[in-house]
Amino acid sequence: LVYTMGSVIPLWSLRFSDDNFGTPMLFPPPQLSTHYPDLPHHWINFYDRHAIFGFPLRSINNRYAAAVNEDREIDAGGPLVNWNPASHHAYWDDSDVINPIAESLVATWRSVNGL
Repeated sequence: LVYTMGSVIPLWSLRFSDDNFGTPMLFPPPQLSTHYPDLPHHWINFYDRHAIFGFPLRSINNRYAAAVNEDREIDAGGPLVNWNPASHHAYWDDSDVINPIAESLVATWRSVNGL
């Protein structure tokens, strides 16, 4: 499982503009299926369009579109920060981020332990 929140990867990818904006990490790693062939995997990128560094990843290029399962827009923070760049720090406290991650971790633990 990979989760990115307010990721600066799109900004970083500008370094590789001559190579179609770079290549994402290899995910899932090929060795994973050797150990856990039925293990679910996904890469979800959470972003808030108001966060100063929150961007979608799938639109960087076709390689990112294939690697990242979902760009999930959220509204991080309460009414005092969700409309401005301070929302970048609110991902860790947002139930739209915490709950799906917790559910995925539980599902993964159950899968690994045969439950």
